[in-house]
Amino acid sequence: MGKVRWERSLGIGFNPDEGFTPEDVAANFEQLCSFEGAVHPKDNIEALRELMANIQKFA
Repeated sequence: MGKVRWERSLGIGFNPDEGFTPEDVAANFEQLCSFEGAVHPKDNIEALRELMANIQKFA
């Protein structure tokens, strides 16, 4: 028996107007994969709320 939880790294945001390249991803890969300071959404609604807040940073 075990418990499963959602965990998401803080990742990195790329400006959608500027786009990003595979090299940009490679340069930030360690930060993308780091779970230091990770967030633990309780459900899909909370996860979506956090996603929308990140998207609005570039609006």
